[in-house]
Amino acid sequence: MEPQVFTFANSPFVPVAIGFFGLGTGYFIWGGQALFGFPKTSPEVNRTMGIWGFWMPGFMQFITGVYLLIGLTWFEVFGSAPPLYMAGLAFTAYCVHWFAMAHRRYTGSSDQPDAWMAIAFLFISILESMFSTCERHPSDDHLCRSDVDLRHGDSDTFLFLDFRWPPGGPVSVRYSRRGGRR
Repeated sequence: MEPQVFTFANSPFVPVAIGFFGLGTGYFIWGGQALFGFPKTSPEVNRTMGIWGFWMPGFMQFITGVYLLIGLTWFEVFGSAPPLYMAGLAFTAYCVHWFAMAHRRYTGSSDQPDAWMAIAFLFISILESMFSTCERHPSDDHLCRSDVDLRHGDSDTFLFLDFRWPPGGPVSVRYSRRGGRR
């Protein structure tokens, strides 16, 4: 008995609208309550806001992030697009951010540690902006290069970033699975 092979066609439809809809709704609900002070903050309102924060921005970004990452790595239906990979990472990370904020608000926990979370999200935003320049500026190949191949297990290179900052000054970082810099 031979195994059945499935081949999926490339999809021109990237599901980012799902994540952006959830994110926009979350900002509308949480931002509107914070900006206008309506409804007034109370334990009941905080629990309701926590539920909305979990399901709309949190879960819808989770769906989008997982959909993108699986579509890019397992089924290869979106082609090879580093900006989409970074979008999948960002949607997944921000969904966890919304899950944490929603749970914190639902349970009435302190919001002070949220400030430390911003450091990790700044790093993700910087990486995403580096990779998103690939489609806007194809001549900037140094921003797009990556030897990471998660689908096929590239030989020994785990991470390779080559970017120029300040302009004209090349910076190259390589990490191997064996450890250490190359």
